[in-house]
Amino acid sequence: MARESTLRFEFMLENALSANADLVTPGIVAGATTTVKTDPTDPLWDTTPVTYRPGELLLIKETGWASLDDKVHMITAVNAVSGDVTIATNTSAETDPLAAFGDMVINAFTWDEVCLSEFTPNPGSPGEIDVTTMCDVERVNLPGLPTPGTANFTGMFDLEDDGMNAMIAAQADGETRYFVGVSRRGQMAVFHGVVSAFAPGTMTVESALTYTGNFTLDQSPYYMINPVLAAA
Repeated sequence: MARESTLRFEFMLENALSANADLVTPGIVAGATTTVKTDPTDPLWDTTPVTYRPGELLLIKETGWASLDDKVHMITAVNAVSGDVTIATNTSAETDPLAAFGDMVINAFTWDEVCLSEFTPNPGSPGEIDVTTMCDVERVNLPGLPTPGTANFTGMFDLEDDGMNAMIAAQADGETRYFVGVSRRGQMAVFHGVVSAFAPGTMTVESALTYTGNFTLDQSPYYMINPVLAAA
C-alpha cells in the first residue's frame, strides 16, 4: 500500500470570482458515474475563453439530490463534441425526482493557490442534550448537532505572494469559500467556511517571518481522489 506524504501538498482557496461559469442547458444521467449533459449545439461553457479538463471541480446546486447539491464534484471526462461532462459522483442510490433542468446551477471554480508550511484541522464535536430527570440513577444525554470544527494554518509572510494576499482578502470580505488540500498523489480534503483570522506570526531573531490564520468550517470536511494525479 502506498503511503502519503506532505511533499508537494498544495492548497487551493476558492477565488472571489469563482463559480461564475454556468453549464449550458444542463441535464443529468444518473448512475455509478454521473454524466452532466449539455446541448451539443451550444458552446460547452457560457463563459469563455476557459478550457475545462479532467481533474477540475464543479459545484452543483438545486437538483434536489443530496448526493449532488452543494458539493464539489470531480470532472473525470469532457466530451467537447457531445457537450457531456462526466463527474466522479455516484447518484445511483437517488430515488427522488430530479429537479427541472432550468432550476439547476452547475458552476465551475477558479482558485488561488496557497503555499502553507502547516495546516492543522481541529474536528468539532457533537453537542450534548441533558435529559436527566430525578427518576434516573445516572445522567442521560441525547446527541446534539455536530460542530464542523476549525483549522489553523501557517505560511511564509510575503506581500508579493498571491496566495497570501488571497487569504488577506478572504478574511476581509468574510465570504464563505471552499478550501481544498491536494496531495501529489491526488488525494484531496475539501473544506468549506470562512477565513476567520489572519495575522503576521511571531517575530524573533534569525527566523523566517510567517503568517498564521484560522479557517472556520460551516460543514464537515469530505474527501475525494483526483483521478488524473492518481494515475500520474
